[in-house]
This record gives sequence, structure tokens and C-alpha cells, in this order.
Amino acid sequence: MEYIYYDVPGLGDVEVSIHAEERRIEENISERQFLHVLRNPVQPDIPTDHHIVIRERNGIRLVIFTNTDDGVMLIKTMYRIHARTRAS
Repeated sequence: MEYIYYDVPGLGDVEVSIHAEERRIEENISERQFLHVLRNPVQPDIPTDHHIVIRERNGIRLVIFTNTDDGVMLIKTMYRIHARTRAS
């Protein structure tokens, strides 16, 4: 897997942290699935209050830091979004 991706739509240049890569493996997210979420967003990114945006697709969430020293965005972590079940 590469650790930097250039010209990502809506983000520019993006690095992948070691933690994010470890989470990708733990969550059984294939590199193909990860790239699909990263490069093919279907909804706008979700901004938060602390220079972080969330990118989601197909039940996978990427947490991306936008305010880095080198100007390259950083994927801090990624994980699967599990559907919540409600008690009846």
C-alpha cells in the first residue's frame, strides 16, 4: 500500500498514518475498498470543529486531519461503521 496519494478529489495530497494502515488491516478493509472510499466520494465530506473531516462510503469511515504542518492532509484512522441495532 502507498502512504501518500496525490490529487485526491476534494482533498488534494493525502498521507496515510501508520495507525490508519493498522486499523485498515484490523477492520479487514481491503486496499481496493480503501481507495474506493478515498478517491470516489458520493457525499460531501463532513467537517468537524477541530480541523478534521470525515469521508464515508459503503460503511467505511476515514478520519482526515486537514491542518498539518506540511500542508498535506493526514488520514489518522479508518474503520467500518457498524449498523446499530435497537432493542425492542
